This record gives sequence, C-alpha cells and structure tokens, in this order.
Amino acid sequence: MYKKLIKDIIIYGAGTALPRAINLVFTYFFTKILPKEAFANVNDVFLFDFLMIQVLTFGFETAIFRFASQENNKHTVTKTAIYTVGVGVMMFLILGFSFYPELAAFRNYPPEYALFAILIVTFDTFLALGYTYLRLEEKSIKFSTLKFLNVVVNTLALVLLFNWDNPLINRIKESTNEGGMIVLATLIASFCSFLFISSEFVTILRKGVFNLSLSKKMFRFGAPIALASIAYALNETFDKIFMKTTLGEEITGAYGACYKLGVFIMLYEMAFRMGVEPFFFKQMGNKGKDQIYAKAITVYTILGCVVYIGVLANLDWLKNLVIGNPIYFTAITIVPIILLANLILGIYRNMSIWYKVIDKTYYGMFFSLAGVVITFIGNMGVLAVTKNFVVAAWTTLVAYSIMLILSYILSRKNNPIPYEVKRILSYLLTSSALAYILFNYDLGIIINNIILIIYLIVIFLVEFKMIKQFIRR
Repeated sequence: MYKKLIKDIIIYGAGTALPRAINLVFTYFFTKILPKEAFANVNDVFLFDFLMIQVLTFGFETAIFRFASQENNKHTVTKTAIYTVGVGVMMFLILGFSFYPELAAFRNYPPEYALFAILIVTFDTFLALGYTYLRLEEKSIKFSTLKFLNVVVNTLALVLLFNWDNPLINRIKESTNEGGMIVLATLIASFCSFLFISSEFVTILRKGVFNLSLSKKMFRFGAPIALASIAYALNETFDKIFMKTTLGEEITGAYGACYKLGVFIMLYEMAFRMGVEPFFFKQMGNKGKDQIYAKAITVYTILGCVVYIGVLANLDWLKNLVIGNPIYFTAITIVPIILLANLILGIYRNMSIWYKVIDKTYYGMFFSLAGVVITFIGNMGVLAVTKNFVVAAWTTLVAYSIMLILSYILSRKNNPIPYEVKRILSYLLTSSALAYILFNYDLGIIINNIILIIYLIVIFLVEFKMIKQFIRR
C-alpha cells in the first residue's frame, strides 16, 4: 500500500515539482533582465492569475475526487464539473474583455498585460480540471509529461520572443515591452497545454453525462473549499499587492524575488499532496484510515524539515541560482521565515483531509478567513506603520500557524484523528533552531552541509522503525 503511495508521490512530484523548479530558472532570467519595478508588475500579473484560478475552479478539483468515489462514474462527475465551471469562465471572459483596460490602469501596467492574463486564467482553469481527471484515472505518467511539456513550450516561447529576428516577432516587440513578452510566453504555454490535454476532454465529454442534481451537490461541497482557496490566495498575494502601493515597486520587486526562494518547500508540499490526496479519499472505507492520515502528516513534517534545513544550508548558492541580480538580495532576510511559513501551511493543507472526508468543508473556509483577517491586520496595520517589509513575512507565518492550530483544535471535536503532535512539534522546533543558526551565523557551505548530514543521520536513527514499516508495506 505504502509502496504505491510512494510511487505516486515520486511520479506526481516529478510532474509538479520539476517543472516548477525549472521555472525558478525563469525567475533568474527575469531578475537578470528586468529592473525591480518591471519585475513587480510581471509578478503582479501572475498573482492575479493565481487568485482568479482559485475563484473559477470553485473547489471542483476536490469535489471531483469526492463524488467520483460515490457516483462510480468518473466521466459524468468530471463532465458535470467542466460544464459548471465553464459557466463561470464564460462570465469571466465577457467581463474581462469588457474591462481589461481599466484593470491594467488600476494596477499600473500596460493593457496587453491584463488581456494576456485573462486568457491565461481561462486556459489554466480548464487545465486544472483536466489534470484532476488524470490523477483520478491514475495516469501519473501522462500527468507528469504534460506538466513538463508546459515548461518546455514556455522556455521555447521565451527564447523565440527574445532572440528570433522575424517580422511577426518584431511586431510583437514593438507593441509591448519585455515584461509583456514574458506574460505572452506563459499564455502560449497555457494554450499549447490545453491542446495537449484536449483528447482527455473529448473522452470526458463523449462518455460522461451532465447531471444538474450532481452539479448542485458538487457546488455545495466545493463552495466552502473555493472560499478557502480564495482566502488562501489572498494570504499568499495580499502582502505583495499592498506592499506595491505602500512601499513602492522597487521594494516589492525585491520582496517578490526573495519570496520565490520559499518555493522549495511549496514544491515538496505540492508533490506530496498530489500523490497523497487521491490515496486519502480511497481510504474512506478503511477501518485504519485515521492512523494512515496521522502517519502521513508525521512523514510530511519530517521530510519537510529536511527540505527546510537543506535549503538554508545551501542558501548562498541557491539564491544566486534563482535570482539573477544581487540588487534583489535586499529582502533576503525573509527567506527562513517564508520557508517555515510554507512548511506549516503544508501541514495544514494535508491535515485538511479530516473535514473533507466528513463533508464539513465549511471549516476550511473558516480557517482561511481567520488567516485573511490576520494578513489584513498585519499588512494594513503593522506594515503600513513600520514600513518594514519583514513584517509581511512574519504576518504570513503567524496567519498559517493560527490556521493550523484552529484546524487541529476543531479536528479533536469533529473527527479525532490521532496526530502525533509532540513528535511533529519536536521536529518543527529542532529545525527552527537549526535554521536560526544556519542563517544568522556565517559557518560556510561545508559546515552547513555537515550539519545537514548529521541531522539526516539523527532522523534515520530515530525513525528507523517507521522507515522499515514503509519499506515492507
């Protein structure tokens, strides 16, 4: 059982984490050619895309998994989701095409940025449902291949737009700036990915039947998840959006670039969740499911702490790998804070299975809204007064920590899964202490990695029994 889970995590991890890791090279490229102000605008466009995709998918990714296990008809469930989400996408397109100049003016960037962003959101929303269907069908190889192809197309588009001397390319260069070409390359990649996965959509639409009653059920199930996702997106984006108007584009650009270094934890979390989420739903009828859910959180935390320490032990060369211009390093102090915040967020997101399997998804909305309140207070209150960008990073950490604590407290009353709290806390505290030493004392990369190796050996010795259990199963 666990061998299959580990295999899925590795394959889905390769499909999700590897392309995003390659995307870090893009960050290096962007920071190399763009001033901080221009990078802030490009980052702002991608933040808008991220937020709108959370709105338009409306929790239907999770709803597909939940109802496919009940309805025994994957195609009908997925087709119903596509049609329902498609209504929202069409409304978004109409509004977007009508008001994209006003949106661009509001965020202070050229109108073509907004137009490209609207189209990216459209394709990526449908892609999200397509990728969910591939996970449902356990087509992990195709999932990973399509994710990787997206990055390949994006890379080729960037190379052609910036280097190819062609009449069409030259016209594009005349009509937009370097930031616009970066956003256009992303649009081209999204469109091509949509074409690559279109055969799956044809199968879904041919074999499935739209079910209005099912659509309503999925909508009710997904609505709280959607609101939670929107709240999460606000937690992730509001600091940079607000900072742009409060501290200026230059500081926001540096903050946004250094924030990207927190992506290493997010890559790990996404890879883990992509493999484990379908597995969790399949365990719903298993008598030992609670122990499985609890053990998964412990494993996630242990491996996440290793990633946390590993990044900080090698930050001196990783920052130069990800960020192409040292002028962005003015915000490097946020990195250990954001890494820890993302680690805690990952624990929270994987723990969320407790309310999903009992159909009480409104709890996720409540936790995320609590995080949004903290985010607003921290940024609009403390950040606005102190003018210190580090406040935004600490606010993110506090928000995610409160969300995790609330989730755990209410899980004890509604679905008491035996989480290994003391064990999890011991790893978080130990790794935080090591992180403080690695970041604040210039020990050198050799000593840093010796500390990392010792940490790994200690974990292996302490967790040897659990490791053997996983290998056997």
